[in-house]
Amino acid sequence: MPDSSLPDSCTESKLEVNRYCNSNCDYSSTTYYCGPSKCGESKSCGGQTYYCIYDNGWKWSTSKPSGFCCSDNDCPGYDPNTHLKLYCNPNTYRCEPKACTSNSGCDNGYCCDTITGAKDCKAKGTILSSEGKSYLCDPPEGFVEAKDETEKSTRKLSSFNMIINFLPHFFTK
Repeated sequence: MPDSSLPDSCTESKLEVNRYCNSNCDYSSTTYYCGPSKCGESKSCGGQTYYCIYDNGWKWSTSKPSGFCCSDNDCPGYDPNTHLKLYCNPNTYRCEPKACTSNSGCDNGYCCDTITGAKDCKAKGTILSSEGKSYLCDPPEGFVEAKDETEKSTRKLSSFNMIINFLPHFFTK
């Protein structure tokens, strides 16, 4: 029997490429198994590209599931509904929002609610009350006590009024 190439064998559990049987029936091939150390890798088998993915178990697939990730680097940005930063869940290998602990865990224009303990993102201008105090979401500062913001605005307005009231002294004869 002459030397012969055999077609690639492509299954979910393994990819077997470069299969060959020589004249002595010595068989050789390159076999790729899928697992955590191969997460996201791609290999060509049978003329198609296969990806090592996790989908209720490790397997080779010709497509990646929506939101598939191997590390946080695969999850750029923020969840469009919660405005929480996306992280790679190490149990499901999917990008998911994670409760915030600081403003860096929220999209631009949002503050992390550590006031009530909700650990979610609130939109700019949101007012929260806790223990008799009010707090205003003021990105990028985060939540500030509303009393402080009122005092700052009052001081600015008082300074402005003082200048306006003083100007007529320059223009009177």
